[in-house]
This record gives sequence, structure tokens and C-alpha cells, in this order.
Amino acid sequence: MIQRSLMFALFACLFASRLIAADPPKTDAAKAAAEEKAKPAAEEKAKPAAEEAEKPAAKAEEESKTVKVKAGPMKIEVTLDGKFEARTMADVVLRPEKWSTLKVVSAVAEGTRVKKGQVIVRLDLKGIDEGITDLRTELKLADLALIEAEAELALLEANTPLDLKEAQRSEQFAREDLKRYLAVDLPMSKRSANFSLKSAKDRLEYQMEELRQLEKMYAADELTEETEEIVLKRARNAVESMKFMVEGSEQNHKQAFDVTFPRAEEAKRLAREKQALAAQRTRAAVPRKLITARIELQKTKVALARNKEKLDKLLADRVMMSVRSPIDGIVYHGQCSRGTWSGESAAADSLRDGGSLTAGKVFMTIVNPRPVFFRVAVPEKELHQVTAGLRGTIKPVAFPELSLPTVLRKVAMVGSSDGKFAAQLSVAASPQADAVVPKMTGKATLLVYQTKQTLTIPAAALGTEPSGKRRHFVTLPGEDGGQKRFVTIGRRGSEKVEILKGLAEGDEIQAKPATDK
Repeated sequence: MIQRSLMFALFACLFASRLIAADPPKTDAAKAAAEEKAKPAAEEKAKPAAEEAEKPAAKAEEESKTVKVKAGPMKIEVTLDGKFEARTMADVVLRPEKWSTLKVVSAVAEGTRVKKGQVIVRLDLKGIDEGITDLRTELKLADLALIEAEAELALLEANTPLDLKEAQRSEQFAREDLKRYLAVDLPMSKRSANFSLKSAKDRLEYQMEELRQLEKMYAADELTEETEEIVLKRARNAVESMKFMVEGSEQNHKQAFDVTFPRAEEAKRLAREKQALAAQRTRAAVPRKLITARIELQKTKVALARNKEKLDKLLADRVMMSVRSPIDGIVYHGQCSRGTWSGESAAADSLRDGGSLTAGKVFMTIVNPRPVFFRVAVPEKELHQVTAGLRGTIKPVAFPELSLPTVLRKVAMVGSSDGKFAAQLSVAASPQADAVVPKMTGKATLLVYQTKQTLTIPAAALGTEPSGKRRHFVTLPGEDGGQKRFVTIGRRGSEKVEILKGLAEGDEIQAKPATDK
């Protein structure tokens, strides 16, 4: 009935399109050409209508299909891709503390079997040896500088109290000198000046008196004129000399009181002030100088200790530059992290003669090939049925004829960024397992569930109500889209679902669960 309706609609569309496209009467050839031209357009217009008409029919036909509930064996397996990985691996990485130039001289080839302690990479030692020699020379000079600094500090510590005492004494002497000068020396000097002037005047007076007496005496006596002249001349000269001496004494007296004494007093006062400042400066500078010397000595000691530590680290770095294998195993380039290898190409380039290694970066991994395990990534949708203890087999890609027995040992509780969870499967030691080596890939098949006799239905026939209880149902054939029946399910596989209650063997159900209208 539906097919007849579709055919009728198709013919009606074709007929209508021809009527619309028809021109005024033409010749038979023209009519035929017009019909041929309009035919593709009509077909294009009719096609969507036909498809829309077919959808309900196809849906109805699909819902009308039925399947029977069967009893029989059921097996649920999960297949996971993975890689073989060694249980014992050791990263080879250089972490020098001071030296950074890591130029390769030679390295063992990838795949070489090595022993623990065997040299696997040799680096150029010329630069570090020169650095060690220079540093040792610096340390010798630093030791001598330290000895000299300690001796200078000891001398400074001994002299500091003496310098302070000397400064204090000098200040005290300056104060005492000024005080004595003002109290004793200056008055005495003034008295001496006055006395000298008075003595000079007295002597002049004596000479003048003596001259008067001589003149008086010679005027009364009867001595010859020659003797008189000589004595008087000598007396007159003495008076003149004393007059000059008095004049000089007066000048000296004036010079002493006007210049010498004031200047001497000012000099004494200035000397006292300068000595006070010098003492103050000494009291501030000498302790500071001592503190500075102690700090400089400590600084020298710290620098020396650091250089010694640097030398020790350089010596350790030098030992490290003869790279030795940490374990017995096989040399692999790059680094393995959770079964994924990285950096192989960069490592191969770095390990060539003349290449350079990067400090702190793993460039080689020593792999002990036995024992191995199989690492897989479990998709989140399979996580509910992949648990520790499941058994199965592993087929290596390199040896498809091998089937290695395995047991799921553990599954990570934290997933990765791609939504998968890492899991590890055991690989028992056997002659067959000896064929596989780390880095090979394979496929693991785990037996999740197996029973010899149970009721099953296709997974596509099971429906789930979107309610809080999440009840499962199937649809029995019948009018108005069929009858819904709730069932209790057991294990669910990708193709089959186990039925525990609600159905019996041979029951017919719709291949697709009915949807509520």
C-alpha cells in the first residue's frame, strides 16, 4: 500500500512538471526535446519527496522486524592494543653541578648489551681539566691571601686599643698644654717680656747716670784731656748702645704682646681642637676599620670555601663525564615514559662523535629485557568490566603465530588526558616469550565473562527508560507499535545482552525497542 502511494506521488510530480514546462504547440521533435530537457529537473524535485516518504516506511519496517530469545553460551572479551615494556629500566642522564659543556667523544651503539659500571659514553675532558687546574691555582692564592688577612686582622686587633688610647692621650695633652699655656707660660712670657724691657731701660738709665758722673768728675779733676776724651767717649757709646737695646726691647715687647702671644694662644687652642677632632675620628674609624677587616676576612673565607666546593663539584662532574651503565641491559636511545618512547632521533644525533648532550635531559635508557610486561590503555567505556585478575592472551604484531598467556595485574585509577586508563598485563617467562623484546607492540584479548548456558538477546533490542531507576525493557510484537516488557539483565557485551528475568527461550521481541510517542 505504501509503495503504491509512493509510485502515485512520483508519477503525479512528473506529470505536473511536464505540464508547467509545456510551451505552445510545437512540432513532435520540439516536444520531445522539451520533455527531455525538463525530465532531470522533475526527477530532482521528486527525489526529496520520495526520500521523505520512504523514511517512515523504512522505520516502520525496521520496527516490525523480530528476533527470538536464544539460550546458549555467552562470552565477553575486550581487545586492547599495547606495547611490551621492560620492568627494569634505568635512565641515563647527566646532571653536572658546575660544568655545562658536554661534548661527546664516543658512545656505544644502540642495541649493545652492556654490564653495570661499563663506560658507555666518553666526553671531552680538555675544558674541564683546564678549569680544574685554574681553580686549583686560584685556591692556592686564596689560601695565601687568607693567611695574610688573618695576620693583618690580628695586628689590627692588637693596635686598635693602643690607637684609641693614643688618640685619647693626645687629646688630653692638647687640653693640658692649652691650660698650662694660659695659666703659666703666657703670664710668664708676658712677665719676661716686661722684665726684659724694664732691664734694658734700667741699664740705659745706669749708663746715662754713669756718663753724668764721669762728666762731672772729669770737670773737677786735673787729668789730661786725652784720657778724659777716651773715657767719656766710651761712656757715651755705651749710652747709645743701651738706647738702641732699649729701643729693640720695646719693639720686641710690642711684638710679643701684639703678635707672638695672641698667635701662640690661638695655635694652642687650634691644636687642642684639631686633636679633639682627631681623637673623635680615631674613636669612630678605628673600630669601624676593625669591623671591616673582620668582614673582609669572613668574606675571604666564604669565597675560599665556595671555590673549594666548586672544585669538589668539578671533580665530581669530571668523574661523571665518563658515563657508566647503571645496570646490566641493552642500550636504547631516548626515554621511555609509560610505554611511550621519545627523543630517539635527537639522542642519536647528540651521541655522534662531536655531538653535544644537554644537562638534565635523558638521552639513553638501559633496558633489562627480562622480565617484561604488556602495557595497554583502557578506554573509559570499557573500564567497568576491566578489573585486575582477568586472564587472556597477547598476540605480538611481530610474531602473529604466538599467543602468550597473560593476567591483568593492575589498572590505574586516574585517567590520562585522552580519557584512557593505563593498565599492566603480566607476561610469563617462557621460551615463546623470549621472542618479544621491549618496544614491540601487540594486541591483548581479555576474557571478561563466559558462561555455557544463558538467555541472550541482541544488544540493539534492549531499551532503557530515561527515569531515575534506569529500568530496561524489550518490545514484544503487537499492534500500535508493540508491547513494552521490563526485564532484568546480567552481563552486557558489545553484541549480546544476558537476560536474567522477564523472558523465556523462544520468545519473540522486536529487533529495535519501541520509542514512547
